[in-house]
Amino acid sequence: TQLELAQAAMQLKRHDLAQAPLEELSKPGKERALQSQALLLLAQLMRESERAEEGFKILDQGLQEDPQRVELLYDHAMAAERLNRLDVAEQSLRRLISIRPQHAHAYNALGYSLADRNIRLEEAQGYIEKALELAPEDAQIIDSMGWVLYRRGDLQGALKYLQKAYQLQEDPEIAIHLGEVLWKLNRKEEALAIWRRAQKAEPSSSLLRETLSRLEVTL
Repeated sequence: TQLELAQAAMQLKRHDLAQAPLEELSKPGKERALQSQALLLLAQLMRESERAEEGFKILDQGLQEDPQRVELLYDHAMAAERLNRLDVAEQSLRRLISIRPQHAHAYNALGYSLADRNIRLEEAQGYIEKALELAPEDAQIIDSMGWVLYRRGDLQGALKYLQKAYQLQEDPEIAIHLGEVLWKLNRKEEALAIWRRAQKAEPSSSLLRETLSRLEVTL
């Protein structure tokens, strides 16, 4: 009941009401599945409250108690990646893959984090290809493949994957990636139209602001 009340409070953006019960449920000695859910929600609460470092530390502490805690590894990696701690994120994702070798999103996250930083691109593509083998119709993974191909200079290949991803899921991040490839292909009106849809769907998108600033585009 405490967990359900905390979840309801978070949906209402009442983080002040959610924090105390989640902290209580996440204490050592609580029933493991319940404790893990509480840790994940508490880390999410911290992230939504712009306290990302605290959220990372919460998940890190949970893994220190049990490094093989599968249910925490993915979120721990993503929390580390958001803090630009790629070494920690990679370690957690590799550990997750060793325990759950069919975890498509672990491969995808590993590949995308490298591709987004424009480093180790051949290796990144290999991880994303593995993710696609495991989940060939996942829009987020298809988007990652488009993005790594773009980073490697294959604009036409990138366009094919990003258009497919966007057809499957009109996600603002996919739209932003697709818009950038269209812009580079000099299909600027199409790019602007897609970016405007992304802006309407997610007006506060930092990724869109960064992309438009980098490309010196005004909507």
